[in-house]
Amino acid sequence: MSSHSTTSRSDKTRHRDRETRERSRRHRSRSRSRSRSRSRERSRERSKRRRHGDKEHRHSRRGKDTERVGEKEPSSASDTAPFPFVLTCIQIGYSLNIKPSNPTSTATPSLDFISIEDAATSVQLPDDERELDYRSIEGMAKPRAEEELKEDEEGESFDEYVKRRMIEFDRKLEENPQDVLLWLGFIAFQDEAAAGLQTATKRTQQTAAPSRSSLNEVKISIFEKALDRNPGDERLLVPYLRCCAEVWDSVKLLTKWDQVLKQHPWLFSLWTEYLNFRQTNFASFTYTQCMLLYEECLAVLRKAAWKCSRDRKGGEERETIEGIMLYVFLRACHFMKQAGYTEKAYATFQAMIELNLFQPDEFKCSLRPDEGEERRFERMLQSFEQFWESEVGRIGEENAKGWKTYTEAADEADVTLPDAEDENEVDMLDIEGAGYKKWVDIETTKDFQQRLPARTTSQPDEDPYRIVLFDDFRPLLFSLTTPEALTHLTYTLLTFLDLPFVPPHTPTTTAFTTDTFTHNELAADERARLWPLRNETPKLFALIAGVSMEPERKEGVAHPFGFPLRSYPVTVDTMFASEVGWFKVVGKEDLIGMNIQFIRQVVRDDFLSLYHLAFEASTNYKSGQKLAKQMLKTDRMNLMLWNGYAQMEKANGKYSEARKVYITALSTYRSFPEHQRADAPLLYRMFAEMEFELGRKGAALTILAAMAEEAGKVDVPDENDLQVPPPTKLLKARKFFAQKTSNLSTLAISETQYRSAHHIYACHALFEYLSQGLDEACRVFDRVFDEYVTRGVERSIDAEILFMAYPSTYYDLILA
Repeated sequence: MSSHSTTSRSDKTRHRDRETRERSRRHRSRSRSRSRSRSRERSRERSKRRRHGDKEHRHSRRGKDTERVGEKEPSSASDTAPFPFVLTCIQIGYSLNIKPSNPTSTATPSLDFISIEDAATSVQLPDDERELDYRSIEGMAKPRAEEELKEDEEGESFDEYVKRRMIEFDRKLEENPQDVLLWLGFIAFQDEAAAGLQTATKRTQQTAAPSRSSLNEVKISIFEKALDRNPGDERLLVPYLRCCAEVWDSVKLLTKWDQVLKQHPWLFSLWTEYLNFRQTNFASFTYTQCMLLYEECLAVLRKAAWKCSRDRKGGEERETIEGIMLYVFLRACHFMKQAGYTEKAYATFQAMIELNLFQPDEFKCSLRPDEGEERRFERMLQSFEQFWESEVGRIGEENAKGWKTYTEAADEADVTLPDAEDENEVDMLDIEGAGYKKWVDIETTKDFQQRLPARTTSQPDEDPYRIVLFDDFRPLLFSLTTPEALTHLTYTLLTFLDLPFVPPHTPTTTAFTTDTFTHNELAADERARLWPLRNETPKLFALIAGVSMEPERKEGVAHPFGFPLRSYPVTVDTMFASEVGWFKVVGKEDLIGMNIQFIRQVVRDDFLSLYHLAFEASTNYKSGQKLAKQMLKTDRMNLMLWNGYAQMEKANGKYSEARKVYITALSTYRSFPEHQRADAPLLYRMFAEMEFELGRKGAALTILAAMAEEAGKVDVPDENDLQVPPPTKLLKARKFFAQKTSNLSTLAISETQYRSAHHIYACHALFEYLSQGLDEACRVFDRVFDEYVTRGVERSIDAEILFMAYPSTYYDLILA
């Protein structure tokens, strides 16, 4: 057979195949039209059921011909937009495995040979295999049921809906590429479109995984385009890296993390996400690797902080970076404690407190002309190493003098060392039992008592990790310079000690209360319950005069506010609440297992005086009372201390003593300097609420009306006098509260006024309730909440305090 005749027959075959494909296409088009007509009839019949039943639309129709897969769309806004999604998905991402459908044809009898192409296409394939669903990410043909041919009542198919939405996104992003929320909405729509496709095509589990991978690749491409237009945006970086984690291998992902963190070291959420990712990666998790991770993070942050100083940038960026360093440091110490290295965790925090809060004077002055911050930090560490290795008393230990005092007394010959305690023998002799039980009791006792690092002069111990050397924690140390970070360092230590005390004016939406890695302590056995305990154990029956009868059942619970999870702000009323009266921050059962002596040494500070008093009152009433009197002798103008003292007396049922404390403070505070009088509304509020809880509404009204008086004395009726103030005083007080709240609603208020604003609102609401009723009190609260929403501060600590005061008013009403 000649080459010319072979070519001729091939041309004839190709011509015949094209004719066959054309006939097949027309046939399928007519079939689709008939199917759509039948589908519309069925859709009308079921419209009522679909309207009131399941709202999910099945937006799918038959796949398009292979020729339409590559067909260019008409010119539109999407053609020039940054992401013409339809073309991108069809031409790049969504057509990876698309295969052309083979039209059927029959062999022609006149030919003297059997065409291979005809033989291959002579087998009639099912429609499900011949039809190509161009929307598929993998390009595989999907089985379609008859119901999948439905179209919605408006006449828009799912494909058309997706196209329309994509064109809208493309046009808007072209007009405003800096709109981050619009980019996030565009990315989220990819999930919606993919979910609709999976519902319409009923994918099998085998095809779902590769489809998700391809979808993530498309989303990564969109994220990168968005970051090109909005570099360094925190709202884009975090979800971008999460999406990358779904597709990339570990080496590529960690390289990207390292690059992003070095470029944006001041983004807190990035560091949080990175630490969570590394610490929860089960495949590569080891204690050593995690500790190296924390050391590397702090090294990067230290360099970023020093760079801020060299570039002479504003203190705000340095303050942000130092706050992130404190968070990473707290995570590292928590991790060591949970891994069993308790002594090392405590020693690291002791070193951090000494290094930053008890510095010698030579390191507090400005930098020398011939050295930078890095060099001075190295000098600090050299001097501090001598202090640590000397094994003198450290913060939290008895007779601790501090690094500064040690340096000043370095020339003296004698240095007082702490006495070595024989903890291993004395405390263990009292443990009874045998075998496994005794071993458990011994380990529990050691874990409770041996938390601070041991000295080389201590008795020999089988645990070599009890003695902590300076090199063990040196990579975790850093120097703080901003006042905000230095203040937060102390509260970070309290968080490490599992105490719920937070910095002033800190809402419950911050990491101090919400971070699961720094708040994963177990509740004490006395609080490890979901439902509050009831007042009594129910009995099945009771004997009355020898006759079995059903006993009388008393409603109520013993501790209605004893829920172990605390998601409410730390305020004076929660710090000094009674055991059964209201929510309490720290109760006696919370102190079980805590190193109380260490905490007492740490919180002995003027700035933390109120927390110190609350802690002592929780441990012992007598010691708390003694401490309060000592504090007031040295700081008599501190109204917060006066209120704490009175609330402590009230929590222990000493109402007469609490009343005397309040009257004394309110009778003298008007002679204080203006900044010392800022907390006076707090005293009026707490005093009035105490009388209201005792059922003395007249006394509560008298106290609130006294706020409008210029005289300093508060004439509180005695316990048997139930009279209310005269109408003239009530009218004057009402005008006073109206004027005060009106002034506070403006933005031009001082810091002192803002500090007491929420207490004035609470006093006003309580006054309206006692004088006019509950509805008026609710109107006061509602107006304030609307104002907070208008200002955009509805998540602030002030709003949280008022949200706590609102139900408290109802609760006091029930008790009254």
